[in-house]
Amino acid sequence: GPAAGTDTVAESVRSQRAAVLGIGQVGELDLEASLFDLGVDSMLALDLRNRLKRTIGRTVSLATLMGEITGDELVAQLAGADECPETTQKVDISRD
Repeated sequence: GPAAGTDTVAESVRSQRAAVLGIGQVGELDLEASLFDLGVDSMLALDLRNRLKRTIGRTVSLATLMGEITGDELVAQLAGADECPETTQKVDISRD
């Protein structure tokens, strides 16, 4: 699919996060706040994951969403920050 730029991803993270939390004003949500601090539980995290998959065609693990990940970090991961250390474990380099 088309590559989603960071701005597109950030916009989607903001709006979908507001939607799952039931917040009308998207601008009220701080991207520096962790999802955990915002009160995202496993059900909401799952909902958010599905929404992001639907809107930008990208997703992160549920464990990632349930961790102390902030909106900014989520955007970075979804935008495909390949230098992100978290992504290295998904790449199977060793064939033993």
